[in-house]
Amino acid sequence: MDSLNMSKLNLSTVQSEAPNETRKNEVSIVKYESNTFLDPDDEFKCEYKEDIWKYLIKQESMKPTIQLQSPQLEFRGALVQQLREVSKKLGLSIATIHSAVAHLDLFMDAHRLRSDRLTHVALACLSLAAKSDVKFSLAPTLKTLSKASGVQLCGNTFRQLEWMVGQHVRWRLLAPTPVTFASLLAQYVVTDSDLTTRHPKFVRRFRRDGIKLLEAYLDLTLSDVRLKVVDSVEVGCACVSCARAELGLSAWPDYLADVAGKTNETIAPIARLLHRMMQIKSRETTECEVDQGYSSARTTPNITPSTSPQYHITSNYPQNISNISYYQNQTDYRLYRASRLIEASVEPSTSMAVKRIRDQSEIELDRKRYRVAISQAVQ
Repeated sequence: MDSLNMSKLNLSTVQSEAPNETRKNEVSIVKYESNTFLDPDDEFKCEYKEDIWKYLIKQESMKPTIQLQSPQLEFRGALVQQLREVSKKLGLSIATIHSAVAHLDLFMDAHRLRSDRLTHVALACLSLAAKSDVKFSLAPTLKTLSKASGVQLCGNTFRQLEWMVGQHVRWRLLAPTPVTFASLLAQYVVTDSDLTTRHPKFVRRFRRDGIKLLEAYLDLTLSDVRLKVVDSVEVGCACVSCARAELGLSAWPDYLADVAGKTNETIAPIARLLHRMMQIKSRETTECEVDQGYSSARTTPNITPSTSPQYHITSNYPQNISNISYYQNQTDYRLYRASRLIEASVEPSTSMAVKRIRDQSEIELDRKRYRVAISQAVQ
């Protein structure tokens, strides 16, 4: 592991120490229009689709292996969150964030960096990713990037840092990420055979929900550094599988396995990990919600007994309780259902309700039996 001497780079400190006069003269942040990497109306259909997939697989095999030996791994979570916030302010796509984090992981894995210089390295990775993913004219400028991050950057030294990062990744700035493969499989998150109705409003909403779930799982993959040792194609396929499962669809059907060239046994373990991470994240989000004092009250008129306990009638007969009532909220039920669908993609469960498809010959035979039975009853 090389020790990077960044003392020569005149990287300044946080911008909060800058004088007030400088702040007044700064321009406001230009928030670019968010370029979502997925378009529900664009199905990426072309005659070279299989060739593009094979080329991306080949590029994936040429990526350098990450050893996870960086001494700065403890700061990785904070850096990724900072890149998320800056990208949100600038309207950068999730593909740009994934590319930036990929450059950052490779650079940190081979260098020893001071803790107070990690932010500058992360911003340099984000700048390189933005210049390669979007039009160069739309990429954030140094002044805009400094304003969005709250870090004062020096132009010459920051360009030198960008050059060092680019040289380390061998200028493979468009290396495939999980977003690259997921964008090609986005059309299979919700297919025509998955729709129960053709109502335009329902179809648009169902497809939009699928895209949002896919983006949520792709964003979740940035949080765990262990996924860096897994092929990006498998991570992207696992995100598609989890998104389908949360919609109540088959997690990884056979046609998806044929298109991606990945079996259920390969995708299911990663999908389980992502699903478990999403469960933990959803519970933490629920617990962080502020209690206004109503949900925790235990003396409300609805639950306070108005009569003596001796006059209460105990009913031992079973009651019909919906599946959702077994869980604390709708999210827990949805995640549990998705977990069962992911498991069923590998080992079909006999306890799950499966829609049975009948042949036309069986239907005709039943109709004949029905007509014979009716004729005998009439006689």
